Amino acid sequence: MSAVLTWQRLRDLKLSELDDAGDGWGAVSERADANRVRVEAEMTGALLKTQESESARSAARRLKRLGRNYEYIHTECGLIRSTVNGLSHELSAPQRRLKEALDDAASLSYTVHNDGSVTYPAGVKILSPASRSREALPSGTITCLNTRWTVMACTNRASIEEHLDHPALTLTRQKLRT
Repeated sequence: MSAVLTWQRLRDLKLSELDDAGDGWGAVSERADANRVRVEAEMTGALLKTQESESARSAARRLKRLGRNYEYIHTECGLIRSTVNGLSHELSAPQRRLKEALDDAASLSYTVHNDGSVTYPAGVKILSPASRSREALPSGTITCLNTRWTVMACTNRASIEEHLDHPALTLTRQKLRT
């Protein structure tokens, strides 16, 4: 399994499952803390109050170590819970924006391909910066590689720059020049 988060994985990600997983780790953390308290307060304390022998002291040391292990489990599971819940929170806004962008593309009859490129239909009207009038575009595909936008339908740089003012394409001259 690849560790890369693609736009398809982000779109399909069920954040509620991440939240549920975080809650599961939280429950394990709480149980470990309750067990630590029980071992330290009830078992160790009762053992030392009622027994006075080397074996009782040895058992108490082992119970204290068990309590430290429960404390470690409590801490680590709490950290995992925080990380998973934080991931869910951090991915919610990008996922929402992605879904909105995909809905916008669908409403404009654009096709979003698996590689992230977008194909737009012929006849899309844009405002030409040179003539300040609306012109029909031929159909084409836009791809983004390493933040460098390429308009495949255009044959020269001047033609590409004319199309950058199309609001649905959301391209900027600065991205083209980098």
